[in-house]
Amino acid sequence: MEATGLGRGSLYAAFGGKHQMYLEALDRYCLDYEESLDDALGGSDEGAYGRLQAYLANPEHCALQAGEYLVCMAGRSAMELGSCDVDVTSRVDRNFTVLESALREAIEAAQRAGDFDRDADAGDAATVILVLLKGIDIVARTGRSPEDLRPLVGAVMDRFATHRLAFA
Repeated sequence: MEATGLGRGSLYAAFGGKHQMYLEALDRYCLDYEESLDDALGGSDEGAYGRLQAYLANPEHCALQAGEYLVCMAGRSAMELGSCDVDVTSRVDRNFTVLESALREAIEAAQRAGDFDRDADAGDAATVILVLLKGIDIVARTGRSPEDLRPLVGAVMDRFATHRLAFA
């Protein structure tokens, strides 16, 4: 309201209602997030494991920023509205599917480079990492510190490493 100078009712009307405004905001969030994935995870096979590590340790993509929990809008939407709003559910499912696919592609690149267990199913590993990230989002909201949660990410990544790389 402050940025546009519009009142609440006028702002909702501009979007067709409060729900539609929420969906527009969710769409924008998901699109921005999805566009950031290629920059964060894409690239050559060499360095793919390091990109995965950096992505998982980056507070922009994970709830583990000291003193501030950055629960993603898609995850929060799923928790609060996913069971009762098909519009939200379809958007969040698409967002999670895009993330899972980007993780799988990075894992496959790390496997080709020899840094990720070649016997591991890349799709399953991507799902495990997705669930871990979203689970951390939820658990972080209970007040668990980043220091309590960060080792979980490292443990999962170490499980798949063919040689130990330092996890940030």
